[in-house]
Amino acid sequence: YNAGNIEGVRYAAGVVGQLSNQVYPEIQLTTDIINCYNIGNLSGAPLFQAGILAYVWNNEGTQVNISNCYNAGSLEETTQATGGILNNNGALSVENISYVYNLYKLTSQYGICGQSGVLTLANYCYNVDDRMFKNEPVTKTNLGIIDSSQNLTPGVTINGQTHTTLLSALNAWVNANKGTYPELKNWVMGTDGYP
Repeated sequence: YNAGNIEGVRYAAGVVGQLSNQVYPEIQLTTDIINCYNIGNLSGAPLFQAGILAYVWNNEGTQVNISNCYNAGSLEETTQATGGILNNNGALSVENISYVYNLYKLTSQYGICGQSGVLTLANYCYNVDDRMFKNEPVTKTNLGIIDSSQNLTPGVTINGQTHTTLLSALNAWVNANKGTYPELKNWVMGTDGYP
């Protein structure tokens, strides 16, 4: 997670600035970014910025999965790409984002994914408004709105139960995935008002 303010000029993000496999491009790289958040503010008009992941280097076969993450930090909007969760991914990479939440309202950019190459799947993505994707995902399902009180409309359904708040949805995902990720801990509400 990140709770500090970040000033950058390129590839600035709350969690991962740049993901690259330039040394061994022939090796297919799969990266899971799970159960993380950003509440820090990004400034400095960086080229490629996002709350969670700013940039994926353009390698064939690179796959990134972002799940159960949220951004509540402010982003300095520029004419360059900005995304609340994910920003620029290479045209040859594949991204799957699910159970992600952006609580910061962008006025001229996109809340979930800014300048995207190939966004394969967007499932259970919540933003403060309907400006979610600059380029439409191949498949998108279960999109919704998150309000300033962290209520989800419509709710997130996991294992047959519907969750209508951010904290409840984050914990439901953790509980449903502890078999795959046994090290995960449940979320608690912080003194700053965020999980």
